[in-house]
Amino acid sequence: MLSNKYKLTVIMAGFFWLSLLGNVALADETSPSNDDEIRRLAQKTQILESELQRVQNQVATLRRQSNPDHLSPTEIANHQSLVTSLHPFFIIGTPVVSSPYIGINSEFNASDLIVNQPYVNEDLYLLQQRKRIYNYLIENGHSFPATPVVNLSGKVESQIYHTSHFGTFQNNSATDINLTGIELDTEILVNQWVTGLIAFVYDNTPPDMSPRRIDNSHVFLERGFLTIGNLAKFPLYATMGQFYVPFGQYSSSMISDPFTKILGRTKARALELAFSKQFNDENNLNLSTFVFRGPSRTSIDNNGLRNYGANAEYIFTKPKWNIDIAGSYIRSIADSIGMQHNDNDGTNNFEGFATNNNTEILNPVSGLDARGTLSIEAFSVTGEYVTASRSFSQTVLSFNGQGAKPSAFHVEAEYKFNVLEKPSAVIIGYDQSKDALGLLIPKKRYIATVSTSIWKYTIESLEFRHDIDYSATDVAQGQSGLGFNPINGTGKSGNTITLQVGLYF
Repeated sequence: MLSNKYKLTVIMAGFFWLSLLGNVALADETSPSNDDEIRRLAQKTQILESELQRVQNQVATLRRQSNPDHLSPTEIANHQSLVTSLHPFFIIGTPVVSSPYIGINSEFNASDLIVNQPYVNEDLYLLQQRKRIYNYLIENGHSFPATPVVNLSGKVESQIYHTSHFGTFQNNSATDINLTGIELDTEILVNQWVTGLIAFVYDNTPPDMSPRRIDNSHVFLERGFLTIGNLAKFPLYATMGQFYVPFGQYSSSMISDPFTKILGRTKARALELAFSKQFNDENNLNLSTFVFRGPSRTSIDNNGLRNYGANAEYIFTKPKWNIDIAGSYIRSIADSIGMQHNDNDGTNNFEGFATNNNTEILNPVSGLDARGTLSIEAFSVTGEYVTASRSFSQTVLSFNGQGAKPSAFHVEAEYKFNVLEKPSAVIIGYDQSKDALGLLIPKKRYIATVSTSIWKYTIESLEFRHDIDYSATDVAQGQSGLGFNPINGTGKSGNTITLQVGLYF
């Protein structure tokens, strides 16, 4: 086995040697005046020739030895030095890799890749991943690269679905094929202390002026931030840019978004200061605070950093089970994506607090989030609750004539197993909301999903969900003083079945 490794090294060294000789010859033909470049390439050629000669001598020595245990300490040290000198981080400048990193295997279903991590607390995940990479390099005798490393991760997801309540619980069924998700994430590890992420996604919503969805399909920057920190050396870190602030988590193995995610997830251009410490193999504590400007405000002239919040998470791990509990606070829950845009398009409709500048004028109502996950071997159960801390003013957001206090709850249970050695899972879940009619969130949802990975780095999922709307006697209104149309419940229910196929890298 050792001699085969040396043969492969000889081939690699010879390839680089011939490539450099070709570059020298090409430089001689095309740029005769560039003497410095020729001399530099010639020096590199001499170095590689020397390395090649050394490897050839080692191969000859190994052929004379029948037992690899007979290697002398000097020969072993020389081999380790050569492998280190030929490590990709050292010989090709700035490497561009597709996650996972070299030497670290990923899950068959790609569940551990960057693109499949929750968007909330994404910076913490990247720091934890880099800590694992750092430890791996140290354990294998490598130092952290002096040049930047660019890590690419992404996905392509497509769906076939049929629904019996297309739109807001109208009597319209629909069947469709759609390209529902494309994403390209670029992580940049500049040095041991600075990490950046640039994430582009494509928008599959229909354009305003054309019935053809392909007339939209534009790509936009979904997230972009930089993080200063190194958890292998120091527990504090800071993140600044455009990202989902750490209010809630909204993790789910379903295709459809849980009600909690619709109600509470908040994206902003923000600053986060955080602490993450793994005290031992069992105890891990994560704390974070954040601040951002936010669109909602008490007056037109209020342009300061008016929204902020905090998050706390504790993880307790045992060999066969673990528990993750957390809680979050945000000063103004009206800045969440679901409250800013409720998809209630139409003339004189309340489309969320981002309808216009006047709809953003309101007194802040804080939001609270509590969540937990219990995992016992292949079984796990997750629950999350998001709520406004008090009612909105009746003129800002109402439900049945009173100030609304919207809230949402999501719970799901998952069992993982293998089918013909392919990772698979069965997930069942339940969602419920309160006072959320004005945000077009259904009253209840029953949902079930089965998923598998027929091919590596793919996930195939089949989901069934049953949604129940608010009663026909329920009515909601947003910013009633501006004369928007009321939003009425229908008392109806509907079913949707979705098949999704996704590839991930």
